[in-house]
Amino acid sequence: MDTDNLSKNGSLVSRRTLETMLLFLENDKLTLSDISNKLGISKTATYRIISTLTEMNFLLKDDYKRYMLGPVLLKLSKRVDNNIRTIALPVMKKLSEETGESVYLSVSYNIWHYFFIEGVESYHPIKWSVSIGRPETSLGGAAGKVHLAYRDVKGLHDKLKAAKFTAYTDNTITEYKKLSKELEKIRKEGVSLSFGERYEDVVGISCPIRDYPTDGEVAALSIFMPEFRFRPEQLPVLVAKLKEASKKIFSLLEG
Repeated sequence: MDTDNLSKNGSLVSRRTLETMLLFLENDKLTLSDISNKLGISKTATYRIISTLTEMNFLLKDDYKRYMLGPVLLKLSKRVDNNIRTIALPVMKKLSEETGESVYLSVSYNIWHYFFIEGVESYHPIKWSVSIGRPETSLGGAAGKVHLAYRDVKGLHDKLKAAKFTAYTDNTITEYKKLSKELEKIRKEGVSLSFGERYEDVVGISCPIRDYPTDGEVAALSIFMPEFRFRPEQLPVLVAKLKEASKKIFSLLEG
């Protein structure tokens, strides 16, 4: 038995598996052909890799046969993010009680998607809830725009120019120039607003936990509510309370 060749083949498979996962740092969803072309290997070899990753829930496949990051990564990220979740939860509970609305904490590690890792739901019978751990696109909604606005990535705007925008609702921003201006405004004001951009009839208000751009983890705190319950005169108070809570979490993280 040629143990050297077995070792080399095993190392190559391991490397290609990791390279497959790394593709999702810059891509939200990829088809089998996309992955095969990017890795420069056959579709057969690619299929073996992604089948294993899908079986183990590292990847998910949608109805259009496109692959995306799966829920097992949230379980791993929870171990990394346990500190921020533990620290943030009491602050989030207080914010939810004061506003009467749902409060969520989200993190991202790349420009294309983010994850909600903790949440406190509104006490109202009609409320907006999210799925903890499911990948969410950064190209839409209050939280998504924060994750884009505070990500310091070389060539970010070139990547956004080439991005394929999806109109989730009539209010979704689907033009690069408009999005670019929106991100600039968010960085200037420290808050992101969404009126039915990602989901119809939902108002979202988000701000960063750390108010400076980073190329690592970006964390955001958000308030979500049904549009029928939102009143324009509430906005300054909600924004002030959200920013105060975010600063509190950041100060606790810094020790």
